[in-house]
Amino acid sequence: KNSNHFTIQELYGLCGVLNSSLYDRYFRLINGLTQVNAREIRHIPFPNMSIIKKIGTLILENNVSEITIEITDKIIQKTIILPNNIVQYLTSKYT
Repeated sequence: KNSNHFTIQELYGLCGVLNSSLYDRYFRLINGLTQVNAREIRHIPFPNMSIIKKIGTLILENNVSEITIEITDKIIQKTIILPNNIVQYLTSKYT
């Protein structure tokens, strides 16, 4: 994002994306650990900001007090169209 300011929807959306099983698996594949530094985050492919904002809006509309992997996965599945086999793979360790 070119601006130094994020909307509340963008912040919740980024939190949701980073808290999803999709990114959890990605971090583990590229790093082998769950701890990620700022350099690694800068190189991670993110959805465009309109999708991130939509994810954040859905989190806020659902009055989510704690952003869990299960909640963000459901919202991301509604927002980003992923094939069922990929969704099953990504969520398999959490079920």
